Amino acid sequence: MSLVKKAQAAKAARLQKQSLEANASSGVKFVNLLSEKDNVASNRTEQPIGVEQAQFEIMKAAIDADLAQLKTFNTLEDKAEYKRDAIKQNGYLAYCEHYLQSGANHPNIILAWVFIWLIDLQRYTEAFTFLPLLISQGQKLPTRFKTTHWGEFVIDQIYDVAVDKLSKTDEISPEDLFNITEHVSTLTRFFNEQAWSLNPIVSGKLFAVAGKLEQQQHNYGRALNHYQHATLLNDGAGVKKTARELAKHIGVEINI
Repeated sequence: MSLVKKAQAAKAARLQKQSLEANASSGVKFVNLLSEKDNVASNRTEQPIGVEQAQFEIMKAAIDADLAQLKTFNTLEDKAEYKRDAIKQNGYLAYCEHYLQSGANHPNIILAWVFIWLIDLQRYTEAFTFLPLLISQGQKLPTRFKTTHWGEFVIDQIYDVAVDKLSKTDEISPEDLFNITEHVSTLTRFFNEQAWSLNPIVSGKLFAVAGKLEQQQHNYGRALNHYQHATLLNDGAGVKKTARELAKHIGVEINI
């Protein structure tokens, strides 16, 4: 049995005991919140209330145990394997989906960490489901992160992945390149529609890499628009020369 599997078996036993203790001490009959279809009013509270509190406490105990266990692994591969299994075995996605649909609004460290893990695992489609909620509710990133805006966190992470893929265009499939382009495009849409106010350097590099991805796939008009947007956000985004050359190539005049 691998170290990851052994760690998860031990954690599962601890959590089963904690779950029983939490239900017994709460005085509330535990129900499966994840199957409910009700829509709770979106009023901000400092903590979950009622049955939601019992579920939250159980999930928080699970995420705390997982975070402690992750510290025992030395490689990114082992950590990634553990996160994948923890998300599946502990029902974290179902919990977060229920939180999203319920209208609840309280500080939710479980949602925060699950989102971070999904980004780490490059499960962007699932992660982006929760991004607008995290921002609109003012959910805080864990204190270990330097940035305070979820948009900046995601851009920094996906930028590195996109740049790596652009450096290996001879090795990755067209589908892989298309997918990362679509994910970056989703972020540019969020940026524009939600009027994100971010560090100009971070904003600029989002649109710069979006342009490079589009240009790689010969979507020259989109690429040029992204380059111009990047330069407007950050004059030092590093794509002026590329933009001028592309504009000349497609017979368009620009002034940057």
